[in-house]
Amino acid sequence: MAQIVWHLLSNRWNSAITEYALSLSLALQQHSSYQEVFTPLAGSPAESRAQILKLKTSSLSGFSLANICHFRALARRIKPTLIIAYGGPEASLCRFLPGSQPYRIIRFRGIPLSQRFKQLPFLFTLGHAHLQALIAPNRGITAQLQALSHSLPVSCLPLGMSSDIFKYYDAHPRRPELLLVGRFDPVKGHGEFLKLFAESLRTWRFFVRPVLHLVGEPANISSEEIRRLIAENGLTIGGEVLLSDFRLRNLPQLMSTATLGVISSLGSEYICRVAEEFLLCGTPLFLSGAGATKEVLFANAGSCYAGKSCAEATKLLEQDFIKAWQETTEERREREQSAQKLYSLAAMAKSFLEALSPSSS
Repeated sequence: MAQIVWHLLSNRWNSAITEYALSLSLALQQHSSYQEVFTPLAGSPAESRAQILKLKTSSLSGFSLANICHFRALARRIKPTLIIAYGGPEASLCRFLPGSQPYRIIRFRGIPLSQRFKQLPFLFTLGHAHLQALIAPNRGITAQLQALSHSLPVSCLPLGMSSDIFKYYDAHPRRPELLLVGRFDPVKGHGEFLKLFAESLRTWRFFVRPVLHLVGEPANISSEEIRRLIAENGLTIGGEVLLSDFRLRNLPQLMSTATLGVISSLGSEYICRVAEEFLLCGTPLFLSGAGATKEVLFANAGSCYAGKSCAEATKLLEQDFIKAWQETTEERREREQSAQKLYSLAAMAKSFLEALSPSSS
């Protein structure tokens, strides 16, 4: 008989945690031993995306104690055997599940623990006493949880992406392009990388010169501000820089034909969605090292310029570009295949099943 897995997501944004919850639902959906029910916040991007993905969806208008009756009614109707809570509010609500059947509750943590838990570890113990397991998207957060959780099993479970969508596309010739994908926000490091790119062009010696393609939508930085940053660094749109400040439909193909994928973030990046997408498309990475991005690297997957001087970083950028520009189709396909073993939906499901096995408890 199939286990009913109930995914609880209070996130109100189209964030990396939303991506993680949807991906794990899709990954487990591929196994006949599981039936998925996805309960996002009503009216959230997660709700609309879950419906588009044809996940069985039962939304909740809120995850506070004011919604406890609706939550308990949903639980009685769904009758889950396994519950995955992706945030604090939904994990807290799980304390009030109706007691008619046993539950196994797993808490996902997608961001590092606060100092409060480190200074007052008993708060962590109290807040997690009703749970049966913890999962995290990277080794850093996993280690933090293991340091505080002496009885709960903790598993590292990286994000998985659809390898039917993010894959190596060999339909077009590779372009001499550095591709930076991410919303226009200070944390994504556009301004800092534009300075690095401008400096690299001043010392560039290889006969093929790259263009920097910025792809993203305005968030905490406007398109006008991005244009100003480009001009301030002596660069021109349509010359050294391409700007796509709107949602692209052909992003996987664009990632596949780029020479290098750039992750220039200054913080965050604990789930590393974009980094994984580049690797699944066969494209090597040039990383700032923010968050857990260095963890996604494997042999021949790219490099990191964290801690390097501007001169060292520009030299590394040119070296990486030359190497990537001269790659063969076979090398790109090998990178794609290596990434699929780590970051596909199938890999995510396999890691989850291993985390649930008795030997992991």
